[in-house]
Amino acid sequence: MYRRLQKLLNTRGEVFDQREIIFIVEHTYKIALNYLKYSYLRVQKLIDIYEISYEDIAIDSIAPLFVKNKDDVHLLLVNSFKNWKPPIKNEEDALFFLNKIVAARVEQHIALLLREVDPVFGKILDSVNYFVGKGGFNKINYLGYLYIVERDCSLIQGKVIDPIDFEYLPLNLFYNKQTALMDILDYIKTEGEYFPAVPLIAFVSRIKRLIFLNINEMPELEFFFNRIEIEECINHGLNQAKSKLNTTYKNTKKLTMHECNIVEKVLNEIALDLRNGGIHSGMHEYFINYMPELSKEEFNSKYKNIIEYLYKSMRGSIAAKLKN
Repeated sequence: MYRRLQKLLNTRGEVFDQREIIFIVEHTYKIALNYLKYSYLRVQKLIDIYEISYEDIAIDSIAPLFVKNKDDVHLLLVNSFKNWKPPIKNEEDALFFLNKIVAARVEQHIALLLREVDPVFGKILDSVNYFVGKGGFNKINYLGYLYIVERDCSLIQGKVIDPIDFEYLPLNLFYNKQTALMDILDYIKTEGEYFPAVPLIAFVSRIKRLIFLNINEMPELEFFFNRIEIEECINHGLNQAKSKLNTTYKNTKKLTMHECNIVEKVLNEIALDLRNGGIHSGMHEYFINYMPELSKEEFNSKYKNIIEYLYKSMRGSIAAKLKN
């Protein structure tokens, strides 16, 4: 791998050797696919919602690595190879580099898909990433997940807490935005069972759920986003989608009154799920709550494009409102 990457690096302004490109593409694809399978808890939901495969996500994740940079000299992968610190000197370094760069690309693509599905999640993720950088923490890809670690940590060793066990961490660890990450890392150290590392996506997901949690006599929680503002943004998006339902489908009689009532109920359910853990797999499942006899084929032919259009409108309105 080192020799092949070095050969591409030395190909300046010339036609790239397609055999070298194909070999590297196949290798990075296999790395991406394995990484995704480690991440199945997160990825399976995206596969169900988007009706895509692990293979689709792997290809989309690595594709930007094989685009030429703005100077039209090197592929972005080769440019990263050239600028990697410390410099890559042998085969072991090259394989380490490739695994790191592919894992980072897969994480970025998963985050992009999660943002598209759930703009509230995306906003909180942006806030957490900003806080991680400002707070002097580090992020490391490890076994299919992106983990937040302390500033001086460059390598995760041993067993790490998984997203399922992370859900059982005491609630009081999340009380204060300014200290939450350090409190969680200290707690993990004290328990002694896991390496001190916080799974990023699980952390964001739990913060999101806690924002909407109502528990009597619980202290006011300081999170990365204001609950009332999120509620307003979701309601805004829901109202925009209902407005489009009325103007595009009800008033034009493209859908019957009964069908419009069902679609409105589905939109209400989606908005409710956006407040919680995010929408569940596939729009068909929302419809069969109200139309038990509706087959997947009939849903695809009659309602799929409609609900995806309205949901896209809802997401776009929420995202735009969150940016204000």
